[in-house]
Amino acid sequence: MIAGIVLVGGEGRRIGGGKPFVALGGRPLLAHVVERVAPQLSRLALSVRAPDPRYASFGLPLIVDRPNVEGPLAGLLAGLDWAAAEGAGWLLTVPTDTPFLPANLVARLVAAAAGAETEAVVAASAGAPHPTVGLFRPALAPRLERHLASTPRRSIAAFLDTLATATADFPTDPLDPFLNVNTSDDLVRAARLLPP
Repeated sequence: MIAGIVLVGGEGRRIGGGKPFVALGGRPLLAHVVERVAPQLSRLALSVRAPDPRYASFGLPLIVDRPNVEGPLAGLLAGLDWAAAEGAGWLLTVPTDTPFLPANLVARLVAAAAGAETEAVVAASAGAPHPTVGLFRPALAPRLERHLASTPRRSIAAFLDTLATATADFPTDPLDPFLNVNTSDDLVRAARLLPP
């Protein structure tokens, strides 16, 4: 079983705040991400800093960040705990600002796992890794706790550096499936890329 979380944490200051609910093609940005990944997973939840009544419309469980942990690692840690409790073999993480995730994302990531020794698989495109798009073994939670206690590097990329990690490369034609919507200009560009 593969469980997944959408990392909805960031404040989205560059796009005016409330990034998950920013409209793209008349629908919240988060709705595009959920639509893309939900069919690929056994379970899906939203990883949030704090509950918000606006999340109720998605009908998904809310996984609240661990206290005293900041950034995407807070969501990853809470997500690993949740995935382990669900009995999942992998946890998928995706950010809330990637509306064009591929329909074969999970299948390609699983295929890239080289065997039982692989602890994480990260997506890449155009030669660049996307650390917030990947699979993690749920049993990694204690390792992540130790990592957080021993280093000031609080990025998912830094944690991946400590793991046996594989990479799955994705094509960028006709578009990069990991296009991030961080600014108003990005939002305009994404709107142009939506199917008619």
